[in-house]
Amino acid sequence: LDTIEFATDAIDKYQKYKKIKKVYDGLELIDEGYQKIKGGSQVQEGIEAVAAGLRMLYKVGKGLFS
Repeated sequence: LDTIEFATDAIDKYQKYKKIKKVYDGLELIDEGYQKIKGGSQVQEGIEAVAAGLRMLYKVGKGLFS
């Protein structure tokens, strides 16, 4: 029984880790995009990176609250 509980706990923690990693990656994309926009020379790429980051955050949030 302890092995089953341990395995279940490990799976739950891994799922949480994946969600946290997606949030972190989304925030990284937003930051990279912001830096490109702030620099002024790569505005289009920056907007695309910010949009991709926001989409990642939206998907994670949608999964949490649906």
